[in-house]
Amino acid sequence: GEVARGDGRRKEGMGAFAGMDRGASKANSVKLQRLEWEQIDRPSSVPSSSSSLDTLLGMPLKGEGGGGRGEARAGPGWRPRGVLVGSLGEQRKRIASMVVADDQTFFVTGSEDGVVRVWDAAACFSRDASLALPQLTYSALAGRVQTLTACEGSMSVAAASHDGRIHVVRIDAQMSGGGGEGRNFTGTTTLTTFDYSHEKSVLALAHCRKGSSSLLIAATQEGSIHAHDFRCNDRAWSIEIPPRRGVPVCMSLGNDRNWFVIGTSRGYLLLYDMRFQLDVQWWRHPCQGEIHTVAHCNKLNAAWNSGGPYIVSAGGRNQMSIWDVSRVTCVTHLSATSRGYVSDISNVTCRMGLEGSEPSDDFGLRELDDLSLPEEGVRAVLSSPDGSYLLSGGVDRKIRLWDLVAPDRSFSLGNSPVEGETSVYSSETIRGAGGEVRHIVERRIPSTSAGNVGLKVRAPFAAGSEGRELSWGARGSLAPPAEEHDDTISQLAFLRSRHGSRILSSGWDGSVKVWA
Repeated sequence: GEVARGDGRRKEGMGAFAGMDRGASKANSVKLQRLEWEQIDRPSSVPSSSSSLDTLLGMPLKGEGGGGRGEARAGPGWRPRGVLVGSLGEQRKRIASMVVADDQTFFVTGSEDGVVRVWDAAACFSRDASLALPQLTYSALAGRVQTLTACEGSMSVAAASHDGRIHVVRIDAQMSGGGGEGRNFTGTTTLTTFDYSHEKSVLALAHCRKGSSSLLIAATQEGSIHAHDFRCNDRAWSIEIPPRRGVPVCMSLGNDRNWFVIGTSRGYLLLYDMRFQLDVQWWRHPCQGEIHTVAHCNKLNAAWNSGGPYIVSAGGRNQMSIWDVSRVTCVTHLSATSRGYVSDISNVTCRMGLEGSEPSDDFGLRELDDLSLPEEGVRAVLSSPDGSYLLSGGVDRKIRLWDLVAPDRSFSLGNSPVEGETSVYSSETIRGAGGEVRHIVERRIPSTSAGNVGLKVRAPFAAGSEGRELSWGARGSLAPPAEEHDDTISQLAFLRSRHGSRILSSGWDGSVKVWA
C-alpha cells in the first residue's frame, strides 16, 4: 500500500471564516434557503445566537431512554445473541442509509423511493416488533435518498438526495403521558436546504458538535468536502480532494471530533485535521479498489497496546482492515472466504507496509481493465463500545460478529445462508512490511460432522426477556421468520433503551431487521 504525509493544501472556505470577497465566490457558493419563521425576526447578515439555525435543531426529549453519542450506545460489555426479534418491511425499494437519533428515541431510514421514514425505537423492544409502521414520512426530496446523518445533540437529521440536494429536517415529538418512555411524533419541519447539484451528488454526510461549533460536513461527487456552520447559517470551509486519489465514497469522524477520514473510489484513505482543514496524511488500501465503508474503531480493552486512534475500512472481497491512524499501520486484517475462493493472506499482509508507487505514476489503468461485476464485499461496519468485537454486513447478506479478543468465538447472526456448511474462525500473526499483523479469517467447511441439528429460533415473549426456544417443525402451520436479508446489507446500527440493546440492519431488499 501507499502512504504519504499530507501536503497541507486546502481550499479556503466561502463562509463567515473565509476572509475573502463574497462577490468573487458567489457563483460557486451553495444556495442556502432559510425557512422563515413567524415566531422569530428575520435574521441579519450575521444571525444572533437566538436566531441561528443551530437553535432550531431541537433538543432531545428528557427521559430514561438513554443513549450517548456515537458508537457508545449499546452499553459496555453487551454482546448480541444473534436472535432475530423483528423485521420491518415498509420500504418498497432499496434502503440506502439508516441512522439512529442521538437520544435513541427514533431511527430514520432513507430509500431509493425518495422517502425518509421515521420509526419509533420503542417498537423494536415490543413483542410485535414486526408489526411496527413508520411514525412519520418525509418526501420533500426531489430524488432518491443517497445518505443520512443524525445531527448530534438534537432531534434533527440531514438527508441528501442523488441530485445533490441536502435537507435538514427536525423531527417534532412530545413526551406521552403516564411517565413512561413513549413519544408522540407529531410532524417534521424543514429547517434549511443546500443545493449541490452543480457538484452532481452528495455521497457522504456527517454532523459534529464540539464546544460551540455545530458543523454539517458533506462530501460531493466532484471531490469537494464542504462544512457548514449552523451557528451562522453559512459555509465554514471547503477542501478539495486531488482527482488522482478518487471520488470520496464514505466518511467517519474521530471520537474527539478533531479529525475525520475519507475513503475513496480508488482505495485511498485520507486523514484530515478538522480544526485547521489540513490533509495530515494519506495511504492506499492493499486491494487498491473502492473503500466501501470506513468507521471509527474503539480501542480494544485487552488486545492492542499501540496507542491508536483506530479506524476500520472495508475494501476488496469480504475484507476489512483495522488501522492505527497515528502510525498508519494495519494492526488487524479480517477476511471471509467464499466457496471456490481462498484469500491470499501472505500477499495481503505483506502489502500493508510503506512501499508502493506515487499516485502521480498511477493513471487508473487497473480500473479500466476491471470490467467485472461488483465482487462480494462488506458495506456496513460497526464497532462495539468496548472495542471487543466488530459487526459487518455486505453483499453476501451475512451479519458477522468478529470477536477481536477470542476470534474462535466469532459467529454469524441468524441462520447460515448456505445449507450444509458451517463457519470456523481462526487467527494467526504474520509479519508484513509494516510490522506484525493479526489475521482473523472465516472459513466455510462442510457441516457433516455436526450432525442433523433441527432449526431452532429464540423468540422473546417480553421486552428485555431472554426468551425461549421454539421448535418450528412442531407448530404445524407456523412458519419461521425469514432471518436473512434478500439483498445486500447496507447499514448496521446499535439501539439502546432501559429494556436492553438491539442491533438494526437495513438492506437493499427494503427491510430493517431487529436483532437481540
